[in-house]
Amino acid sequence: MFEIKDKDLAGRIGVITTRHGKIETPYLFPVINPRKQELSLQDIRDIGFSAIITNAWLINKYYGSEAIERKLHNLLEFDGPIMTDSGAYQELHYGYVEADPIEIVRYQISIGSDISVILDKPTPSNASLSEALESVRETYRRALRVIDIIRGSDNIWVYPIQGAPYIDAILEAVEHAWNPIIYNTFGLYAIGSPTKLLERYDYSTIIRVVAEAKMRLPPDKPVHLFGAGHPMIIPFMVALGIDTFDSASYILYARDERLMTPRGTVRLQELDYLPCVCPICSKYSVKELKKMNKKDRIKLIAKHNLYVIHQELKNVKQAIRENRLWELLEEKAKSHPSLYDAFETLIRYHNYMEKRAPSFKSLARGIFLYDTPSIYRPHVMRHRQKIMQTYMPGYENILFLPLNSHVKKDLSLYVKKVVENTVNNMDYSEVIFYIPFFGLIPLNIIDVYPLFQFEIPDYVSESVLKDLVEFFFEFLRKLDSTATEKRNIYVFSAKDVNWSIKVTNSLKHNINKYLFKHLFIEFINI
Repeated sequence: MFEIKDKDLAGRIGVITTRHGKIETPYLFPVINPRKQELSLQDIRDIGFSAIITNAWLINKYYGSEAIERKLHNLLEFDGPIMTDSGAYQELHYGYVEADPIEIVRYQISIGSDISVILDKPTPSNASLSEALESVRETYRRALRVIDIIRGSDNIWVYPIQGAPYIDAILEAVEHAWNPIIYNTFGLYAIGSPTKLLERYDYSTIIRVVAEAKMRLPPDKPVHLFGAGHPMIIPFMVALGIDTFDSASYILYARDERLMTPRGTVRLQELDYLPCVCPICSKYSVKELKKMNKKDRIKLIAKHNLYVIHQELKNVKQAIRENRLWELLEEKAKSHPSLYDAFETLIRYHNYMEKRAPSFKSLARGIFLYDTPSIYRPHVMRHRQKIMQTYMPGYENILFLPLNSHVKKDLSLYVKKVVENTVNNMDYSEVIFYIPFFGLIPLNIIDVYPLFQFEIPDYVSESVLKDLVEFFFEFLRKLDSTATEKRNIYVFSAKDVNWSIKVTNSLKHNINKYLFKHLFIEFINI
């Protein structure tokens, strides 16, 4: 049902196979109102969306047995995969709907939806912890009531993880998800109730909720995020392991004459120029959109919004393929203060993402490292951990050399020149490069990806420089704690880069704490 094709961080490109076709993830299901749909399903398909989501409760209310007779795909005139929600959103919005958990499950089976959601109990945005826990428990009770019905169907069933924003409630919901009865019956999990958080731009809380749930959910199942569809937040959610989304924001924003951008949302009235080069923004001007009738304007803005969402999904997939998802997050984080806060929260979960990220990828390209957040990139953290945990120099002379882009152009000549001017015998020397972000790179593994396939600024921030020095001394402490005899430590510095470990009296004093012979040489022209 779900096949993973590629991964980066905790994000993955995968394929969900349904009766009406395959869905490549990450994917967003555009929400379709069966009675009021300004944008035709053909328009939505032409933009690039091959699967949709609609509401089984509304279908039942307006079409009843007609949908059972004609089947959902014929009713909507759409031959791709269709996901159906159960009416739980209406229950959350209105407080009560006339829907029975058993009957709504049977109805979804009878109309032939591909991916179906049980009638869960959503957590209200203003719920107390006790109310959130009750929504989790009621969702579980309802799931158990329909287990036998679900098992006999061909639908892919969704088990909702409610309880947000309370982590205790989320953890209880995840515990239910691991119950063999639930795990063996449901093909997809979905994290619920983020809509109000999204409206408040409280992305940090969403990051925390999704991370705490996703890092504990079964890794072999796709995970959906209800009601999240803005391009601002999609890359962050994918990085944490969200595979699919659904949203009506494309049309809701259009009715309010708001246009999505990768960095936020802008009102048409505030624009002098349209924000992208999609077919809508390329064909029309702001002035032309303002002059046309409202119905046509809403339709065109909705199309623009879907184009932007679709482009963001493609950007994320390409970033996963190239091992650049972390870079995409760093770039996005600087586009809005709320995203910067979200990225700071996401960094706290770097160990989780590092464990899920692949060690090697055939399509991986050289990586870019910018500032302090780049230190927490999985490849960087993985290398630093190995240096501290497993690497031990085996020679008497240890040469610490600065490594930058100029040196990388002729590395062998650089090393030869240094050795000839110091110890004169490479056979008894161990060369270790020091550099921001990675910390230390032994010469004998310099060809291991991405230790030579990276770019960094010539001048790095004070925080990155401080991290380098702290890592350097941590490594010296490790050597000191395991030393059986004294070694010669050569530390080279350079005046043309701000991150070089300068040979100063302070440095010498700190080194003298350790049981080494010392020789410092300032090598300027690197």
